[in-house]
Amino acid sequence: MIGIVELVLCVIAMISAFLSLKLRDSFHAILSLLCFTISIGLLYFVMGANYVAVFELSVYSGAMTVLMLVAVYMLKR
Repeated sequence: MIGIVELVLCVIAMISAFLSLKLRDSFHAILSLLCFTISIGLLYFVMGANYVAVFELSVYSGAMTVLMLVAVYMLKR
């Protein structure tokens, strides 16, 4: 049986993934993608995959989001 926490995290992940595809502003799309990766990382924590969750939160939520933001702002010049 799926719990309430898992269900809420899955809904947040689906909404933020949809928004990251549909938003026109690249900054808002990257923030939506950040929300997606954080919710997936928290879902890994809830499922008990701690190593994968830490990797997801540190690499994808941290480094990849900063890299995308820097690339977007460097290309706008």
